[in-house]
Amino acid sequence: MNHIKMIATVRHVFSLLMQGEYDKLEDLTNSIRLSASELREEVESNGQVLAMPPDSFFERVYDPDDNHFVVTEIDNSLPTQWHVTVDLWTDEDEFADISLEMITTDNGKEVYDVEIDSLHML
Repeated sequence: MNHIKMIATVRHVFSLLMQGEYDKLEDLTNSIRLSASELREEVESNGQVLAMPPDSFFERVYDPDDNHFVVTEIDNSLPTQWHVTVDLWTDEDEFADISLEMITTDNGKEVYDVEIDSLHML
């Protein structure tokens, strides 16, 4: 896995979530799994105001024992895919009670292709 590319991918998804750009997220994921309205509903039902985490948060991708940013390669996937579980962040500088699960796929671009599996309460 290219750590820099994974961080860029997660930052991009987080940025769209924080800005409420659910239609752009649906486009990014090619409408696979969750629609814009489902993404909006999951975020808004949480009741917390989401925010971009500090830069130090993204360095967690380098720590295999971290449970707030977990990346696992999917065996025998071609092209290579990773299952990513990452906790979201609040405007109160703490972890939100919601987690993002997605599949990223290697594609030769600056960020991985993304399929959002779920946004769920912890």
